[in-house]
Amino acid sequence: MPIDLTLSARRLNPVHSAFIALLGLIFFIALATGDRLQAAPKDAAADPVVLCFVSHKTSHGFGAHEYAAGCRLIGKWIEESYPKRKIESRYSIDWPTDPATFFKDADTVVFFCSGGAKHLINGHEAEFDQVMRTGAGLSCLHWAVEVPKGPAGDGMLAWMGGYYEIDWSVNPHWIAQFETFPSHPIARGLRPFAVDDEWYFHMRLVDGMKGVTPILSAIAPESTMERPDGPHSGNPAVRAAVAKHEPQHVSWAYQRGDDYAQGRGFGFTGLHYHWNWMNDEVRKTVLNGVAWTARLEIPESGIEVTRPTHEQLEANALEYGGDQDRAKKTPAPPRTVAQPFTDPALFTGGIEGPACDRDGNLYAVAFGEKANIGKITPDGKGEVFVTLPEGSTPNGIRFDKKGIMYVADYTGHNILRIDPTTKKISTLAHEPKMSQPNDLAIAEDGTLYASDPNWKEKTGQIWRIDTDGTVTLLDGEMGTANGIDISPDGRTLYVNESEQRKIWAFTITAQKTLTDKRLLHEFPDFGFDGMRCDVDGNLYVSRYGKGTVVVVSPKGEILDEIYLPGSKPSNLCFGGPDGRTVYVTEVEHTRIVSFQAARPGLEWARWGR
Repeated sequence: MPIDLTLSARRLNPVHSAFIALLGLIFFIALATGDRLQAAPKDAAADPVVLCFVSHKTSHGFGAHEYAAGCRLIGKWIEESYPKRKIESRYSIDWPTDPATFFKDADTVVFFCSGGAKHLINGHEAEFDQVMRTGAGLSCLHWAVEVPKGPAGDGMLAWMGGYYEIDWSVNPHWIAQFETFPSHPIARGLRPFAVDDEWYFHMRLVDGMKGVTPILSAIAPESTMERPDGPHSGNPAVRAAVAKHEPQHVSWAYQRGDDYAQGRGFGFTGLHYHWNWMNDEVRKTVLNGVAWTARLEIPESGIEVTRPTHEQLEANALEYGGDQDRAKKTPAPPRTVAQPFTDPALFTGGIEGPACDRDGNLYAVAFGEKANIGKITPDGKGEVFVTLPEGSTPNGIRFDKKGIMYVADYTGHNILRIDPTTKKISTLAHEPKMSQPNDLAIAEDGTLYASDPNWKEKTGQIWRIDTDGTVTLLDGEMGTANGIDISPDGRTLYVNESEQRKIWAFTITAQKTLTDKRLLHEFPDFGFDGMRCDVDGNLYVSRYGKGTVVVVSPKGEILDEIYLPGSKPSNLCFGGPDGRTVYVTEVEHTRIVSFQAARPGLEWARWGR
């Protein structure tokens, strides 16, 4: 879609028109004399791949809209990812003072800047159109996808296949869940993920989406339409689209035609938060997209670089964006969202009971079949560990200090003991009065505590199982007892009730009985399932139906809530090299997801891992 240069000039003021005309003449002369901005096909071994980054410095406070810092990360990571190619990264804060030199031989241009009336393309549409006609690629990130209607909007449609149009597109903050991806180089290596960001959507794309391939698409929740209509907040068209649950494209690829030398475009509406560079899939999507527009070959697994730490990103933002008076005002960080750890095909809908051994291997039930316990290595590879005998169905799992596995067998009314070396399965305890032993907690001396819900009657029991297999009923008047764990000092037993939505605390006496039952916290909605303590005694509680893990202090205060890419978390455990990785079994997509906690899990620390 060529830009109407006459129309572009007519809409500018006389000074700008003269300036644009002069620059356009320079560009046309350069093209006519053979001194092209994009020369003939490059020698992959000798000619550099030129990446031109055009940005503002910052705009929204420390850690948000870190344009210059983000550009430096992209350039660095692409340079590291193609060691056999010479990558030349050029950086300009604001529009380059010498655009002919800056854009000469450009393979791609990246805009990461403020948008709308502040966009750096404004007033430069005609001269930049000549850069695009050389076949150079274009990537626009976050606010840079928004330009005014008119010359800039027409340009973006021609160069990138779409843009953010006011009174049509919207910019809410929301957690987008991406489950499927197209067969396109930019999507190589992507796995399902969810992330909290200011995901713009309902983009203005070329008619019929000709040449456009959506890369990231998600169903926008109704909460994105809570604001009144406005240039950026809502309009009848987007409200109708959200009501119909139409997939919203928040990242896309664009293949131009011969009039633009088959150049490529890439739009990505996220990255409000600098910290989202820590998300592996966000990072991979952007790097794949920028590299693809530069005509670099994308590996089958996508571009993979080492995940930056929060401290590294903070240092990067300070270096290229400055302090921005962050002590007085720092934008709120994105909400933590768990990421997929296993593929959905590994488990059935009975996925439950996660626990980690000393070596960091993760175990969970219903691996392929409901009687199987699966073993997942730290790199996510799974296999059947054991299959329980007929009549037994596994649920909660715990390990003792010796590495012996204990399993709640809810159909056999057993607590099973499994030797990890021989995989021999034996019965530690059998109690016919148990309804269905569900989750387990283990004390430092090896004593087990089991929750025992009766779902039909909405009642439950708590049992103690001593190391010799003796079974003792501790409380027979519970609601639907489910998640269970012990405090770091070993003096408090926590039990939640799924149907009643209450978390109870009991004092464990010297005789290992329970006393002083007290309500820790009651929730108004949704249910509970498994839970675990961290080393500080904070409870991580799975909220079945809500799709979150809530963190509750020993005083009953809500400290945090982590969002999951699925509404039905059934249980969780701590693991990873530092004990801070939380693995959550998620029923809706029959997979395990994970996130990083602030502190290590109690079991991980207690067993010396």
